[in-house]
Amino acid sequence: MVNGNDILLISTDQSLIKTLRYRLEEVGYGLETASHYKEAVELIKVKKPVTIISEIHAPEIDGMDLCRHMRYEEKNWTPIILLSDHFHELDAVLGLELGADAYYAKPVHSKKLVAKIKAILRRAQVGLGESKNPAEVVSYQKKNRKLTIGDIDIFPDSYTVYYKKEPIELTQKEFEILMFLYEYRGKAVSRKKLLTAIRGYEETGDHRIIDVFINRIRSKIEPSHSEKKYIKTVRNVGYMLQDMSSKVLSFGWVVII
Repeated sequence: MVNGNDILLISTDQSLIKTLRYRLEEVGYGLETASHYKEAVELIKVKKPVTIISEIHAPEIDGMDLCRHMRYEEKNWTPIILLSDHFHELDAVLGLELGADAYYAKPVHSKKLVAKIKAILRRAQVGLGESKNPAEVVSYQKKNRKLTIGDIDIFPDSYTVYYKKEPIELTQKEFEILMFLYEYRGKAVSRKKLLTAIRGYEETGDHRIIDVFINRIRSKIEPSHSEKKYIKTVRNVGYMLQDMSSKVLSFGWVVII
């Protein structure tokens, strides 16, 4: 086991603890465990784990509160992976908005979970990497200027969006998705690419999370529930922000995967 490479698992699921410990030790990581919130907070201070995995809802465990505490009170950006017994749209969106790095619904394949941990840590070590990294594309857009598409005005520097001159409220993740779609407007962007864009590393999690975010954005910028003027669904691929400056034919998609 490599010193200083401990993962903290906050769970009472003995089967998960056993299998994850075995998988982690295979690749040189140690596993610390906590069975309740207070114990986890103390272990984080003492052990300083490189990644935290937490159940969202379990007796004396609240992964959402942990995210809020770590990100907003402690200003600690140690990667956090949230686990849930079932996929819940609200939990997925709220967890990401609170700063979680990934969300998984059980059953979780231990090998895939370990691969995700390694990907997150590799990402943290190498930084942004190549200049075309999706996270950089979002960052590049955040300049003091106005971006306009149809009746939508976007002000990247202040994270504000207006529809027909009226301000609309977007969360940070919603704003980042809209900005990424704007960068590739007129092109179909896969769900995987969108997940990568808002998290900054290759994502193999549940792509339904993106559908939830898109539905929330649509409810705020589309003229009506039935009329999809701005964000189009590209079947079996993902989504596309219409390029109002040119006509894009349905058989001429450029797909960003």
